Amino acid sequence: MILLDEKNDKIQTSVKDMLIRVYRPLIHEGELYTISNFLVLENNDKLKTCKNKWKINFHRNTSVKDCPPIEIDKFGFEMVSFQNIFDQLPLPNVFIDIIGCLKGKSPVKIVRDEDGKITKKMTIKLRDENSLILEVLLWGDYVDLLLNYVDSHPEKRVVVIVQFPKLKYFYRVPYMSNSFYATKLLLDKNCEVVTSFVEGYGITDDDAYLLEEIAAETQHDWFYSSCKLCATKVTMKENGTFYYFKCKKTLKFVSTSGSASLLMFCREMIQLIQKSAAELRETLIKNGEEGRFPIEFDDLLEKQFMFKLNISEYNLSKNYKVYTVSRITDDPELLSAHFALLQTEELYNVSDANTATTGTSQTISFINENESVCVCVCVCVC
Repeated sequence: MILLDEKNDKIQTSVKDMLIRVYRPLIHEGELYTISNFLVLENNDKLKTCKNKWKINFHRNTSVKDCPPIEIDKFGFEMVSFQNIFDQLPLPNVFIDIIGCLKGKSPVKIVRDEDGKITKKMTIKLRDENSLILEVLLWGDYVDLLLNYVDSHPEKRVVVIVQFPKLKYFYRVPYMSNSFYATKLLLDKNCEVVTSFVEGYGITDDDAYLLEEIAAETQHDWFYSSCKLCATKVTMKENGTFYYFKCKKTLKFVSTSGSASLLMFCREMIQLIQKSAAELRETLIKNGEEGRFPIEFDDLLEKQFMFKLNISEYNLSKNYKVYTVSRITDDPELLSAHFALLQTEELYNVSDANTATTGTSQTISFINENESVCVCVCVCVC
């Protein structure tokens, strides 16, 4: 939970599993309560719902009582400008609030989430009063919420507030993604924040426009458009020139001591599945399965490979734990030699590139900035 007081200050609040059945009937979103006899602890969670350094924990003797009416903003927006997001000023592990005018949306994709459940995803583009564009990745019910509203309000500008989304980066480019439980998606909300934004944006309710259709190849897909001579991302022109698919599949590798995500480009993926990204996409379109991951990726499940990884300064300074693969092999002799080495020598674990610890698998002898490392792992596609 997130609690908000009359000064618009927020604090993260937790209730242990065993106490949920006690406090769930007592607490309802948007209502006022007087809460006493709770624990106050330093918030060291990896992902924080607000920037307060403290958090509240309920225990068995915590008291929750109805509060007499007082003036409290039920939302407590703390908007972060797109410019500050692009300047990387917000902390990446703290939820923030943003507001923008809906300018584009991608087709809905049916995918599997990290738990293997089938869900929907869609990317939208928001534009602020300074004409900056920020992408937001929506999952699950948030997709239906936005589409239902847009379909019922055709040719009308839509002001979108996204409260408590997660800030993420893809190759240093920021984008937002909803969390599955905390995020609020508010559309044309009748409040002072929206009124102020519309005045600064310079639009009226009578402004009719057509939403831009975002191409399927966004930074969140398994491919993107690039130059044929290099891996530089390019934008497809209206006449269709400079359109070329490059594979960029993110894999999750697991071993006896943990897991990590690897980013592999077309050259390495062709080595594994003997097909280019363009061939994979052409097959999906032909079979009417555009928006799904190619089944060829399933051939990588439960197989063992040895990777050479590039650990960059960005990985270390931003704690970005997706590592780019520069070389890959499944040579049985090399794999056998590596496993034999693991049984005879003490090496360093790469589960955390900043603080290497002693381990017995997926190991290296050093990690320094811009060094390459070799690991031997069992791969599963994520």
